[in-house]
Amino acid sequence: ELLILDEPTRGLDPMMQHKVQELVRQVAADGRTVFLSSHVLSEVERVADRVGILREGRLVAVELMSDLKRRAVRRVDVTFAGQVDPDALGGAPGIKAAEQVGPMVRLVVDGSMDGLIKALARYDVVNLVTHEPDLEEIFMGYYSKEGSGDAA
Repeated sequence: ELLILDEPTRGLDPMMQHKVQELVRQVAADGRTVFLSSHVLSEVERVADRVGILREGRLVAVELMSDLKRRAVRRVDVTFAGQVDPDALGGAPGIKAAEQVGPMVRLVVDGSMDGLIKALARYDVVNLVTHEPDLEEIFMGYYSKEGSGDAA
């Protein structure tokens, strides 16, 4: 009836990770409940449709994965053809932080990427890399939005 897994694919090669994920999907398709703990968002996303969030041993939320991801903060690394002041980008809608990191500007984007794309259109962009947050980052972002008080 219930399968509890803690980091089930940690240390496995990609082929075995895929097999474990298939088994988890089969168990869920058979109508059984699977509790899966993992910091690999892509893994959880492939096998879970809902995520339960625990705080201090209490279930404080059950979220659809799609809702959780939509609210997540993303990191975006942008390399420009010339020097760009990170502060010039930091004021765009959705951009929570901007800092120079070597030859690139690292941005933290909350919500829609539209403000970032419009801000970048003014510059000659050489490379752009987005980093999807891992499960831990999403949970930390969720906790900071919820505050530190006890759940109702």
